Amino acid sequence: ISTDRFNSVKTASKLQRLAKSPMLIVFTLTYPASHFPLARAVDPYVYLNKPFCSEDLKAVLQKATELKEGNK
Repeated sequence: ISTDRFNSVKTASKLQRLAKSPMLIVFTLTYPASHFPLARAVDPYVYLNKPFCSEDLKAVLQKATELKEGNK
């Protein structure tokens, strides 16, 4: 597993400690299932597989915004 993925997980973990309930969106290529435990360790809001279209991203951001506003 490349160092970049470990750094991403470390960065996400730090964000979770610093921010109150961050909604992490993981952008990923289709990896073998053996790589997903690394991303699961940070419990992301959603996985978006690459390549993705702008409509996919827009829908995820809209849902995340609505959920966050509903939890205020």
